[in-house]
Amino acid sequence: MKIGFSILFTLLFAKVCFAQTDTTTKPLVWDIQPSFNGTIMYLDVPYIGHADTIEYLTLNVSKNTGASRPAFISVMMQSPIDQQKGMFLTYSKPAANATHLEPQQELTTKMEFQDCNSDFCTVRIIDGFAKRGEKKQTADIFSEFLKYDYVMFLFFFPDGSHKSVAVPLKSFQQQWKTLK
Repeated sequence: MKIGFSILFTLLFAKVCFAQTDTTTKPLVWDIQPSFNGTIMYLDVPYIGHADTIEYLTLNVSKNTGASRPAFISVMMQSPIDQQKGMFLTYSKPAANATHLEPQQELTTKMEFQDCNSDFCTVRIIDGFAKRGEKKQTADIFSEFLKYDYVMFLFFFPDGSHKSVAVPLKSFQQQWKTLK
């Protein structure tokens, strides 16, 4: 079962939709907004959606003042999404030839949607930790955001098709260091 899942996951991520492939464009930069007890970082990542329209995957990271870790990380995406299959995330560094990304299969984490309506589905990662793998071991998603070059999201549509979105993390890593 585990080998079959690994093969399936690799095939699905093999055709990755990069959030930013043209290096001549302006890099993705997180918006930073002060909040009552800290800061919220936002990033809207455009991708070609299910009906060949531009849709957005939105990342939010909330940090309380003085805390070294986020209060939460959330991922919001436009519906329709197959809620039952959830969303998978993993990380990558560029391949040696830098023409594609190589997913870190051992870091694959299945995330359940906590909230879905007719417009959006949301995954929440409280304190930057999630359960990973069959044994449900605690994974430090936040430290992986700081370590890897890309976070990759895989999600499914109700008709069984899927989409992969890779988000560069360099801007997040630089901006996180500036928060208090």
